[in-house]
Amino acid sequence: MLSIITDTSSLYTPEQAKELGFHVVPLHVLYNGISKRDLVEIDGNGLLEEIKNGAVPSSSQPSIGEKIDLYEQLSKLGAVLDITMAQGLSGTYDSALMAKEQIDTVYPVTVYNSMTLCGPQRALVDLAFDQAKKGKTIEEIVSVLDQASQTDS
Repeated sequence: MLSIITDTSSLYTPEQAKELGFHVVPLHVLYNGISKRDLVEIDGNGLLEEIKNGAVPSSSQPSIGEKIDLYEQLSKLGAVLDITMAQGLSGTYDSALMAKEQIDTVYPVTVYNSMTLCGPQRALVDLAFDQAKKGKTIEEIVSVLDQASQTDS
């Protein structure tokens, strides 16, 4: 069984992903000394309200501990593909690689740099999930994602 993971920069909530059959780890939204889990504890409307009230938000990658726990759990069941926000736009990709290095896995964990975020990242997640449902291997899926990324740019 192949498990797919992404983050909330894909515009999927953890709840939506669970219903569809994959996993989303929330980014963290920081403002006024508060950290909230994106699309779990705060949504776009809540964030806009905070901005109207003077907040200057920033975001932070998902907790490395959350990634480690999820990788350990899922890699016992099969290969894991984590499609992250673009390296350079966030530390999400790099922290995912660090999490991967800190665990002993039964099956491989592949961290994929989407080289994008939001809608295009979501399209890559959808493509990967569709390919996984068709029984494609992780290597085949990564190849399809690479091709899609090159044709979209």
